[in-house]
Amino acid sequence: MAEAAAEAFELRNGSVAVKVSNWPATITSLLLPDSHDDRKTSKAAHDQVF
Repeated sequence: MAEAAAEAFELRNGSVAVKVSNWPATITSLLLPDSHDDRKTSKAAHDQVF
């Protein structure tokens, strides 16, 4: 059985953008507007994987 290659995708909707990877299913970047309407990278960390 052939293994699937990892791919990256970027989804945009107005001023919000998210970058995701299909393997493992991971959000790699999340851009959100701040109070001045500038897009900034939002960061989050998890101590556990569920």
